[in-house]
Amino acid sequence: AKILPAHTPGNRFYDDIKKTNLALDPLTLGSDPKVHLLDLWSDFTNADGTIKTALFTPDNIHLSLAGYAGYAERLKPLFDRHLQKP
Repeated sequence: AKILPAHTPGNRFYDDIKKTNLALDPLTLGSDPKVHLLDLWSDFTNADGTIKTALFTPDNIHLSLAGYAGYAERLKPLFDRHLQKP
């Protein structure tokens, strides 16, 4: 998974996370069938780029229970697919 957003737009950490995630795109990791790159940025941010506060604790860094539930919901299909017995 790419790095989840944290803090607010304009904050150094937020900007560094966004730059790091963008730097992964040219690597075309998704072209390898053994690699699945999960980008959750839009799941955890609003249209204006701010984080969805209900998914984070008040420090705007750590996920809340709702945030972990959303993360797990997106991961579960991947685990189910890759952990199937032949």
